[in-house]
Amino acid sequence: MLFDEYGDIIRLEFDGEVYEGHGHVVSIPFVKVADVKLEEIPEDVYIEPVERIKDNVIYPIRYSEILAFEVHYGPDEAFVELMERRKFWESYIGLDAYAEALEKVLKELESRRLIAGFHADWDGDYFTCQFSVPLSPRLTLEEAVAAMRKFLELLSLAVKRVLVDILAPLVEELEAYPPLDDLEEEMAKALSSPLSEQ
Repeated sequence: MLFDEYGDIIRLEFDGEVYEGHGHVVSIPFVKVADVKLEEIPEDVYIEPVERIKDNVIYPIRYSEILAFEVHYGPDEAFVELMERRKFWESYIGLDAYAEALEKVLKELESRRLIAGFHADWDGDYFTCQFSVPLSPRLTLEEAVAAMRKFLELLSLAVKRVLVDILAPLVEELEAYPPLDDLEEEMAKALSSPLSEQ
C-alpha cells in the first residue's frame, strides 16, 4: 500500500493486482474481496466493493433503485455517502421532498444509535449526506454488503413512508379541486362566451 504526503491512498496491491486509491478509499471488484473480513482492513483504509472495473471505469454496486448510495467498508463500519443533484434527479417526486424525508429518517436512526456521524447539506441544487453504520469486525465483505443492501433497502422504504406524511397535505389540497370533467366543461364555457361572466 502506498500513501501520499496527506495520508491519501495512491495505490493498493491486493491478490496480485494494483488498485488506485482516491482519498482513503480503494475500489476493488466485489468477487475479489468477498471473503475478506472487515477486521482485516487496515485502519484509515476503506474498501469500496464494486461490480467491476473496466478501462479505468468503475461500475458501482447499486444499493437502491432511486438513491445513489456509495458504501465504503472499514474495519468496523460501513461509511455511506450520497450525492444527488436536482438537474439529474429522475423521480416523479421532487428531490426537495426526498431530501426532507431522508433527513428525517436518518436523524431518527441516529437517535436510536443505528447510525452515527450523520451530516447533510442541501443548497437547492446538490443534496449530500453521509453517515456510518456500525458493523461487526468479524463480518466478511460479502456478509457486510448483504447487510447493507438490506439496511439501505429498508431505509428507502422508510423514506417512502415518510414521503406519504410530507405529501399528505398537498394531496388533500389537490383532492379539494373540482373533478376534471367539471373543469373541462367550465373551460369550454369560458371559450364559447368569454364576456358572459364579466
